[in-house]
Amino acid sequence: MSLTIILWLALFGLFSVLAFFRPAWGVVLYMLSYFLAPMSWWWGKPVENIRWNLYSGIILLASVLFHWIQGRTAKSSSRLTSWILVVGILIFLNATVVHFVLAPNIEVSDRRYWLLVKFVVLFLLIVYSARSRFDLRIILLSIIIGAAYIGYETSWNQRGNIKGNRLESIGASSASTANDLANLMVTILPMTGAFFLAGNKWERAAMVVSAPLILNVILLCNSRGAFLGCFAVCITILFNTPPQIRIKIIKLLCLGFIALWILLGDPKILQRFETTFNSAEMRDHSASSRLDYWKAGLMVIADHPIGSGGDGFSRVHGPKYIKYVDGEDFQRRSVHNGFINEACEWGLQGFVLRLLFLIGPLFLLRNSAKIYSKHHDHFATVLSVTMMASIIGFSVQSTFGDFLDNEWSYWIVAISILVHCSHCGISNDRNRRSYTNNISFQSCETRNNFEREIYFPTK
Repeated sequence: MSLTIILWLALFGLFSVLAFFRPAWGVVLYMLSYFLAPMSWWWGKPVENIRWNLYSGIILLASVLFHWIQGRTAKSSSRLTSWILVVGILIFLNATVVHFVLAPNIEVSDRRYWLLVKFVVLFLLIVYSARSRFDLRIILLSIIIGAAYIGYETSWNQRGNIKGNRLESIGASSASTANDLANLMVTILPMTGAFFLAGNKWERAAMVVSAPLILNVILLCNSRGAFLGCFAVCITILFNTPPQIRIKIIKLLCLGFIALWILLGDPKILQRFETTFNSAEMRDHSASSRLDYWKAGLMVIADHPIGSGGDGFSRVHGPKYIKYVDGEDFQRRSVHNGFINEACEWGLQGFVLRLLFLIGPLFLLRNSAKIYSKHHDHFATVLSVTMMASIIGFSVQSTFGDFLDNEWSYWIVAISILVHCSHCGISNDRNRRSYTNNISFQSCETRNNFEREIYFPTK
């Protein structure tokens, strides 16, 4: 047994205990088992066959229920927040009806359905596990450091395989292929901005190390959709940053471009990105085929508008429609568009619910950025903007791959709700600036623009 796995087991035990004192540590435990799952790494023996991710989820559930029994769970803070939670539950209910009533093959649909159930439960647990700014910080840091670890293994230990100039066979669950891993990293990368600009010295130092590692993984994955997602992230940050901190944001983006220039050593990466804008005659086979798959997906939606269950396109209807459009035979093929895939699997009603699930947090975060900026809370202001960028970058890349139903889509919505709810203690009294303890999901007393935090139960 290696020293690494001994340290990992010690952290797993420590976070398991801490989870019952503070449920947010249960989320940290879950992220430990997700990004550093022993089965995925060379140091995993002899415990790689244990379902650590499942056990960490059970511990997180138990810790949230334990605090709920004690009356320490938070209450909804606004109508829009409540509606986003309701939409998450409706996604589950819709999938349940489609899976058990409308899916032509329940056995095929089964795996995707139960993953969706797991992710909806995880979404609710993350929302109800955090009740202070400290909780939010440790959840975000656990995600960033977990992503940075993948970058460390890739950059320094040369893990993974380069196939066709793309990084494969490394990463976390559901993110081992180049496109999925790139989507995960593009979603996480903007989160580093708030800690780098407004964190303490240790957080800033951690971001100086973590951000280039994450960016390097994106480059090694060599995904055109990821490059477009990164552009969408930059544009979102520039257009939504309040004027008071826009100069700082511009400096941050300049540092990001410098890091990109330093890491961009493989000319084949640029060549692949340039093909994104080629004409139809010059477009490579993978890009042109993707358009044909989209056409096949739209045909499936037209013929099965209420849904056909999990993997309804790739394993049920897709092959015959692709053959009709493209003339190729496949036993299983992705539609390469998360939004089309959502409608194919869970119906047009599921597609609408998914859009609401992603658009709702954007309104929350935009409102939060304005409020935080008014109260000179730079960390929360930048975090609100960068979380908007995470959602936009994720959504743009999901247009070119079936990433929309991956679990990190639920993480970013849950974190967006937590970011929004932490401003609910700011008084609207124009004559005085005051703070209260009755803030949803964030049971803390705050002074000096949220910089001092004391943990209190909600009850």
